[in-house]
Amino acid sequence: MKEGSTFRPWCSMHLKKSSRNLKRSALNIYRRAVMKKILLVDDDQNVLQSFKRAFRPLHREWKVVLSDNGKSAFQLIEADDSFDLIISDLRMNGLNGIDLLQKVKKTSPDTIRFSLTGSTESSLLIEAASVSHRLISKPCEGDMIVALIRNSFLLREKLENPKVRQNLYRLGVIPSLPKFYQEFCKEIQSPDASVAKLGMIIEKDIGMTAKMLQLVNSAFFGFSKKVTNPLHAATLIGINGMRDIFLAVGFFNAFEENDFPKTLDIEGIWQHSLITANKARKIAVSEGLSQDDIDTSYTAGLLHDLGIIALAATNRADYEKVIDLAQNESIPLHQAEKRVLAVDHATVGGFILNLWGLPHAISEIVTFHCSPPGDPSLKSTPLSIVYAADMLAAQESLSPLEKGEERI
Repeated sequence: MKEGSTFRPWCSMHLKKSSRNLKRSALNIYRRAVMKKILLVDDDQNVLQSFKRAFRPLHREWKVVLSDNGKSAFQLIEADDSFDLIISDLRMNGLNGIDLLQKVKKTSPDTIRFSLTGSTESSLLIEAASVSHRLISKPCEGDMIVALIRNSFLLREKLENPKVRQNLYRLGVIPSLPKFYQEFCKEIQSPDASVAKLGMIIEKDIGMTAKMLQLVNSAFFGFSKKVTNPLHAATLIGINGMRDIFLAVGFFNAFEENDFPKTLDIEGIWQHSLITANKARKIAVSEGLSQDDIDTSYTAGLLHDLGIIALAATNRADYEKVIDLAQNESIPLHQAEKRVLAVDHATVGGFILNLWGLPHAISEIVTFHCSPPGDPSLKSTPLSIVYAADMLAAQESLSPLEKGEERI
């Protein structure tokens, strides 16, 4: 080719253009691969369009699909189970939101479920709480929804084991200790039933406390201040709301013995948790903490081992391996959990409480109760108090893996 030919510059320019196109194509493929898929379901087009506008600035991060009825939404889920999150109105013609979310819970367990409604009927809200991770009230601010979704996606990244994560997303309720569940049923059916007595039963049970606080801290109730005391939560819901809870399928459930590994002393977990909660409350009072911090200390102490119950109930076979490993190698339970399940019960407990919208102060304590950051003895905080109460309670109560006098 003659010197001065235009081929070389043209070729170079063409290669640069091809390279740019290739990079752009690769970037688009990457974005599609990592983009979160969100399904919005509402028979009100105005609501759908308002959500669409709120999510528009996030079009590079989230792919938003709209549906104006439950039937078509479920068909979308069946055709493509890769939706990361669904937000559904509860009251729609045809397949309503509760039935839709129940179907999604069964067929697409890795999908986070939010419910949306303008209703204030307690029976509807309680039913929704059994199938939804979050309850959202209409009208709602777009920024608030975006923040909730972002938080849910960040939580998801903490659980790398997809089997564990899916099982936890399916979990609608932490099963209650049968004797407390029976006490609740007996009291609520009594003509002299009182909120105070019901609240005192609830505050002794891990499952009922967690579910009650999920409900009362939801956007439906619209309290400006987070509720951390289960007795206070019962008072806010009232006797009629408590009766709706009793009638709701799946809101409170008592566990069956065969739900858990035989080698796990499930009643021992409740005993230890109650002792921890009561000690945490006493320490918080003696340290002169505020009433909010006293309530937080008690509730976090009660719920601190909630993750053990959740993992054992949803991953029974794997949790039997956890117990065997902890006993055979004489290592702490949380270390055995990490080796078998790639996550420990503290992280799982905090994950569930955060997913359900309980106060951050409680979920944070539960998350770090095995290994609090810094030196917990330097300052009296609810976290350091629960940590100390847990250690003291372990000296008095049986370990979940207790064998004779040996503790693990």
